[in-house]
Formats: sequence, C-alpha cells, structure tokens
Amino acid sequence: MRDKYVNFIANNRDTITKIFSLVLAILLWFFIITEIDPVITKDFTNVEVELRNQSTMREAGMELLQNDDYTTNIVVSGNRSAIVGLKEEDISAYVDLGEVQPGSQRLPIHFRLSDESIKIKKSNPSAITIAVDEMVTMQKPVTVTAKGKPADGMVLDRIIVNQEEVTVKGPQKAVDKVHSVAGHIAISGAKDTVLSSVELSPLDKNKNVIAGIEVTPNTVGVQATISKAKSVPVEVNFVDVEGGDFNRDRAILTPATVTITGETDVIDRIESIPTRPVDAKELMSTNAVPVQLNVPEGIHLVNPDESVILRYMKKESARRTMEVSTEHMTSMKDVNLSDFNVPKKIDVEIYGDASLVDALRETDIQLSVDREGKVIAKGPKDLEIIRITPKRLSSSS
Repeated sequence: MRDKYVNFIANNRDTITKIFSLVLAILLWFFIITEIDPVITKDFTNVEVELRNQSTMREAGMELLQNDDYTTNIVVSGNRSAIVGLKEEDISAYVDLGEVQPGSQRLPIHFRLSDESIKIKKSNPSAITIAVDEMVTMQKPVTVTAKGKPADGMVLDRIIVNQEEVTVKGPQKAVDKVHSVAGHIAISGAKDTVLSSVELSPLDKNKNVIAGIEVTPNTVGVQATISKAKSVPVEVNFVDVEGGDFNRDRAILTPATVTITGETDVIDRIESIPTRPVDAKELMSTNAVPVQLNVPEGIHLVNPDESVILRYMKKESARRTMEVSTEHMTSMKDVNLSDFNVPKKIDVEIYGDASLVDALRETDIQLSVDREGKVIAKGPKDLEIIRITPKRLSSSS
C-alpha cells in the first residue's frame, strides 16, 4: 500500500507541485489582503452634488425653480492602499437633469471615483428633490418713477419711456408673480430735462425683486421733463347768485390753489385759474360739488387727478387742520412702513359740524398707507376729511 502511494506521488510530482503552489499562493494573497492591505472605509462630508445636463433641460423649455447648492455625505470602501490617498476632489457626485419633467421630483445621486476599485458603501442623502417648471415668455408694461425732487421752483412735468413693454422670461410660477417691471430715474436737484438709461427689475405685488426672471431689454431710455412750476389760486365763477341767501364767504374751495406747469412765458402771465360756471343755488342745495377748471392752452396741472371740491358751509359747520403724529401709523397687508420716508407729522384738514370739529382730538384720526405710498386718514363718521398733506409718501429705496 505504501509503495502504491509512493509511486502515485512519483508519477504525479508536477501536478502535485502545481496544486501546492496554487494553495500557497491563495493563502499568501489572503494574508496580504487581510493583514498587509486590508479593506477599509472612509467618510466624506458635504460633498458637492453637481447638476448636470442643465443645457439639455433648458433646450426642452424647462427651468429649475430654485438654484440651490446640494451636498451629500458618503462612506467609501476599498483597499487601504487606495483609500488612504483618496481626496474629495477624486469623487464626483452628480444628478442628471437631462430627462426631468415639470413638477417636483426626486433624482438619485450618481458617483464617479478616480479609482474604480473603490466603491460607495453609503450616501446620505442618496437623492435630492428638485422642482422644475416650464419656461414661458410674456409681455409686461414698463413703469418708471422719479427718485428725488427737482430744484426749488421746478416740477417733474412728465416721464417718457422709449419702450412701453418688455419681454419677461422664466419659470411659469415666477412669471405669474410679476406685478410690474419697474425702474427709477434720478431727478434730485434737476433744473432741466433729464435723460437716462434705466435698468429694469421684475417686481411682485409687494415691490420685491423676483429672482430667476430674464427681462429683455433690461434697460430703457427715459426722459424726465423738468419744468417751471407756479402755485396760483382758483377763482370760482359763480352764476345764479341773485335773489337768494347765498353768501360767498361760506363757499369753501379745497384745494384753494393749484400748481401749474408748462410754457414759461404762459405761466408768467397767469395769476389765477378760473372754474367753469358754478350754480350757486345748486351748491346751496347739495352742500358740495366738484368743480371743473378752465386751464389755458400751453399749461397743465401738475396734479391733474386731484379733485377740486367746492363746499357750502352751514352756520354751524366748521373746518380745521390738525397735525397728526405718524407714531401709530399703520400699513395695508404685505406693506412695510420702512419702504417709505415717513414724516413725523401729517396735516389733516377736517370739515363738518362745528361742535364735533372743535371737540376732535389728534388720537381720533387714524393714519395708514397703501402699497403705492398713498396716505389714508380716517376719523369720526360724521366728519369729512377734505385734505391730507402730504397725500403720498416717497419711497425710501
């Protein structure tokens, strides 16, 4: 039996040697892997996630609603020899935007490492949520307002913009929020017409700039015409005043003066602005009527929308101007008082029953401001507020 095994070994010496060598090699490889170059892990935090194929997404007519920065934390696994020298710049983390659809969606984070033997063992997060919207274009009117005040004795006559509308482009939800496309032209201290190129911004209803909107063109040419101004009294043209109890002294005009502008030689000749005929009997029966002005050719009113009201005061009626503190002034919803230059006092003129007017206190008047800066005053229901000065607050921006 012993001779049989000896002969077998002698006859298969080469094969046995090869098998032994293979086993030894495997044992040696296992030793090297587990003892000399073992598999280890390494953590990387806040690895930047790249958004790839944005150009493809935009060519498909879509845009991200928010351009946020995304990061992820990962754990890599590999041989110590490969892991030890691994740096964050050797790791590429990205999401593919090439096939996104409108709406909110969660996209997996893909990884590419400089050494393919290294594997991603864990990532947190393993995906990111993005919101995509269709790109749309829309025409919007241009609004340009003046910033500052011209020199003394001068007024802003009119603003002319060389383009009435511009194109806004962006995600549907963002474009839908565009309330106006606006800009400002500076006229502080101006004595003559101001020409300027004004940059435009898309604004929401609260006058906040909307990000992610492209305005084309983003600038417009603007001309602010500065003209000489003059304040003149209004002269009421009464008719049908005979044979009655009409008393001119009890006819109160609000405002009693108006500011005019226009051609200098015409303005210099004007001392007052007459009204169209006012029926005295009608005034006495209605107590208050709006009056129309006969404005000469070559000039116009600085405030053409301002109403001129003629009131007929009863014996017991009175009017009074009060300085009301703005300390407790309020604003409409979504309007910040800090957006306006608010004076310490507002002049409020009140008309009504003499006893009520005399008893009126400053705290009986409530002041507020709307989003356009218009001052609103409210008082007791039986009294009428006929004038507020200033009637509009200037923007603080």
